[in-house]
Order: sequence, then C-alpha cells, then structure tokens
Amino acid sequence: QGRKMSKSLGNYISPNEIIDKYGADAFRYFSLACTNPGLDFNYNFDDLKVKYSNLSILWNLKNLLIGQATLSKINPFKISYSEMEESFSLVEKYMISRLNSTICDVTKLLDKYEVNLAVIEIEKLFLELSRTYVQLVRDKLNSADSSERKVAIYVLYHTLLETVKMFSVFSPLVSEKIYLD
Repeated sequence: QGRKMSKSLGNYISPNEIIDKYGADAFRYFSLACTNPGLDFNYNFDDLKVKYSNLSILWNLKNLLIGQATLSKINPFKISYSEMEESFSLVEKYMISRLNSTICDVTKLLDKYEVNLAVIEIEKLFLELSRTYVQLVRDKLNSADSSERKVAIYVLYHTLLETVKMFSVFSPLVSEKIYLD
C-alpha cells in the first residue's frame, strides 16, 4: 500500500515467505528489475508473479530447445555459426541482430550501473525469443526439411545460451541450471 513496512506494526513480509513460495531467483529478479537504484523498494505481489512467470518462459524455452534437438537428433553445441550463417532467413538474421544489440545495450547499462534497465533489456530479449521468434519458426521446427530445422534450432540455442549468460548475474540459480542442461 506504499507504506513503510515495520515489524512493530505487523505489516511486513518475510523474505523467507517469498523465497519459499516463488524461489530466491524470482525474488532477486523482481527486486533488481522493479527498483531504480537509490529509491525505496515498493513490494508488490502482482509484479513478483509476473517475474516468476517470465522465469517460467525462460525455462520453457530451454525445454523446447532440448525437446526439438532430441527429437531431431541435432546437437546445436557442435554447430558453428559460420556453418549456419548462409542458411539464415530474415527471421534468423533479425533474432541474431536483436541478440547482439541487447548484448551491447546491457554492457553499456551495466557500465553505468543501471542494473534495473539491464535486467529489463534481457527480459525483453527472451520474451521476444519466445513470443516472436518461436512463433515465426514453428513450421521450421516441425518441418521435414532437416536443414531448416537445424537452422531454427541453432538460432534458438545460440540466443538462449547468450541470454542465459547475461541473465546469470541477476538470476544465477535458474541460469546455471539452464546452462548446464
């Protein structure tokens, strides 16, 4: 309600209560993304639920990648960028460009200690990967043409891997698990 939390007033929320329900990474992600440095932190369950949901989207991208790679018997880890680059359509070029722009933007923001804006940029990237790229290449992922499927899986893998590397600063536990998987 915008009032200061206080034990004596009994209007505080225990961090352990939040961590038990949503996890440490969701709370960390929420607190970094929703607070401007130097300003009071306004806690809000609705915003925390959105961040928790966004972590689920990142997790589901990993599951999609592993499922598609396993089904297709394609190991994107063993594919080089130069091998794939000539096969990229406009959609793949856009996603790689979007990834590279985000890496530059996040680096500049972190150099200026604008942590909350850096988190938001990474969030925009993986939401766009899920909501736009995956939707546009769904036919390729289900295609009988293995070269189209290979390109789509590679771009999904490369973008997710680089996103998780950036995001590991803000949400280390989930990022590490996705990276290892």
